[in-house]
Order: sequence, then C-alpha cells, then structure tokens
Amino acid sequence: MFGAVFASAACFGDITPPRGVQIGGTEYNMNFAIPSPVRLPAATSVVSSRVVAGLRVVDSVIATATGLKELVDPARYQFWVVNGLTGAAWPVTHSLRLTRTDSAFSGGAPTTSTLITNRGNAPFFAGARFNNTIRFKVANGTGADTIGQSGSFLVLTIQSDSGAPAYTGTTPKLLWFRFRDQKNTAANTDDAVFDAPAGTFGSLRSISDSTRYIAQGFGRSAFWDRERDTVLHFSALAIGLPQPPVGYYYQPYARDTRTGAAALFGGLREKHTDTSLVAADLAPARGTLVQLPDARFGVRDDSLQCTFGACGDTRFKSFTAVQLVLEPKLGDLRYPNLTVALQGTIPTLLSNRRAKDGLVLVTVTRASTGAAVFSATVALFGAGTGTLIQSTTTNAAGVALFTGVPSGPIDVRVFPPASVVSPSLFQRISVVAGDTVDVPVQLQ
Repeated sequence: MFGAVFASAACFGDITPPRGVQIGGTEYNMNFAIPSPVRLPAATSVVSSRVVAGLRVVDSVIATATGLKELVDPARYQFWVVNGLTGAAWPVTHSLRLTRTDSAFSGGAPTTSTLITNRGNAPFFAGARFNNTIRFKVANGTGADTIGQSGSFLVLTIQSDSGAPAYTGTTPKLLWFRFRDQKNTAANTDDAVFDAPAGTFGSLRSISDSTRYIAQGFGRSAFWDRERDTVLHFSALAIGLPQPPVGYYYQPYARDTRTGAAALFGGLREKHTDTSLVAADLAPARGTLVQLPDARFGVRDDSLQCTFGACGDTRFKSFTAVQLVLEPKLGDLRYPNLTVALQGTIPTLLSNRRAKDGLVLVTVTRASTGAAVFSATVALFGAGTGTLIQSTTTNAAGVALFTGVPSGPIDVRVFPPASVVSPSLFQRISVVAGDTVDVPVQLQ
C-alpha cells in the first residue's frame, strides 16, 4: 500500500519521483503515526452546592486546567455559563490561581518546585506555558443569578478580542463541563447537580451539537534530493485526520526532540483541490466523528523557519522528527502547542548526515580558593527551550564530562552541592561537531 501512494505524482504533486524510477538524488521515506500519549488541553472540576428552600443551588464551580496555550493580544480565554434548556449564555468572572512547576537538581537527581500566584478576580485569561496549572473558581453572583439555579454548563471560550466578547456559532468553545441536569423541565425542583463533572475538549457548537476531539489518522511522506544539490524537498500526505475543534488548525513543525528546538513550515492543503485547510474547523459537522479530506503539506528544507530554541543548521537532517501539531488559531507561534496529532521520525539514513556530536567538559571550582567542587550538579539544556539533554555530578576533581552533545547552542546550568552556599550559575555555549568545549565555572 505504501508503494501505491508514490506510484502516482497526483498524491504529492511533482515533488516525489514515481516509484521505481530514479530521477534526481536520493529519496528517504517516512511514515506518520499518532504519538502516545496525545496531550490535549484538559480540565477537572469540583462543584459546591446546597439546598435552599427545597432547591439545589450551585455556589461555585472550581475548574483546574492544563494545556491552555498563550494567546496573542487582544485574544483571551473567557468562561461563559449556558442554560441547557434555552441555550442562553452569559459571561462570568473567575478568580484565578497559577501553579508553576519548575525543575531543579539535588545531588544529581531532578527535583521539582512549585510557585503559586493568585491573580484575583478577572473576566479573561491570556494563557500560560505548559509548566503551569490554572485553577479557575466561578462563584454564584450576588446580583442576578449566574450559576446558582439557572446555569447548567460552564464553557471555556477563546475570544478574538477581549474588548468585544461574544458567544456565537463560530466562537471557539474548547472546554466545557455540565454541572447541572435540568431534566428537560423549566422547574428547578427536579434538577440534579454533578459534584465532579469531567471537562470535554473539542467543539461545542450548541448544547445539542458537540464533538469531542479524538486523535486519529496516519500519514506517509518522502524527502527527495530532487536536483542532486543536497537540498531536500519534503512532501507528506495526512489521511483520516479528525476535524480540528473550532478555533484550531493543524500546523507542521520540524522538531529536535533532543533539544526542544522547533521550525514551522507550510500548512495543510486539500490533496486534490490544493485549497488551504486552515478554515476546516468551521466546515459543517455531521455526526460525532468528522474527518478532513486527505491533506498534503511540504517544504524545501532550506526554507524552514526556526521559531523556538536554537535550531543550528535548519535542514531536516538536523532534526529528529516531523510533527503535525494542533494549534489554536490565535495562539502564540513562538513555540509549538503541546498537542501533537501525528509524528514521524526522521529516517536514520538521513539523520546520519547531520553534524557529529560534540563533547562538553565542565570544571567547577571555588572562586575564593580555586578548590575543586565535588558533587555539584551540572545539567545541559536545549538553548532557550528548557529541554533537559543530560545531567550528571562533578567528580572529586570538580569535572563533569558529557559526550554525544548535539552541535549548536547549548545552555549549561550548574547547581552547587548542599555544602556550598552559592547561587546556581548559567552559561550558554556553542558546541562544535566533533570538538570538546571546555567550560570553567567558579562558584562563590
């Protein structure tokens, strides 16, 4: 079946050669599959309620969410409450608490620390990096009823302009909770309240028309040295992708999973008509599982745009994977979203062409005495990404040696042992293929 895809140039335009016909330089094939696990925006919730004069009154809904990527100003996230019977919707204010989890090291082992920031009451939220957990508390208002007796759904939306919030058929409604069952009656006496409703990620077009996002599909691709000039033409075919949630689209990236660096390129286009699929989220949905038509995407590898971290040589041979990422249309493209829909691993025959790895030799001493520092933790990170590459502790001579370090910019961070009172130190270095980089570090 794989060969059949390349038997006709109609599948990939004129970028890849017909099967069995050698035209131009070398061709490298790569399959796409769904990664495991697929990380989606997610949330859990807790509902506080009480009985007043025989009626079940909801006092608050606390939602704890992850994966809410930062949006570009003036776009914001906003909660709305929806009446399940009438469809009426109204915006609500929330109190916000951010819990940031950071990684550090102690005795050579990674440790985590948390920082909790209370933001107070606000109607909007701009999003956060993926080491943040967001706690929203929506309380029943003191004036007109907000969630007390008339609301049944809490819906998180993306507003394109926080100065003019709206709840329409095309407003992205990406996460929702049903905290009350109104039993199809206008009376409140028979309502049932769910104490811990689970959040759903997808498209809530209306109360009676929703689609949960479920990753599916596969793909095939080829890298082709078409002109025999070492410039690779990459072309891919994605099959059976689910329709993205309203407000989202699929964006291709080249990724270096060793360092976290990313380069975006191109976009999905319908295979036969060559039309963009950026607006595929707004296509009419029929049924609970809607697929996109077969889609293609591609690029010359000398046209990759490094957007996150330090990519070094921005050619496919310098990366480890190609990913199709589910991105919010109003999201910050300076870094990829966490939801990878499909992923392919760069073929070994191609990755073997990348620059050789280098060595990093870190020597840690005391600034006051020049004595070697034993058991200091030294960690290497992808430049500007926070992706851990390697870590170890210094030996009795104060030395930490790293082999197999990817060439290009690398961040070095040194954490002193408990016996040394000194702040951690940071330094950015450049690793040259096949060479050793000496990094002298002096602690206080």
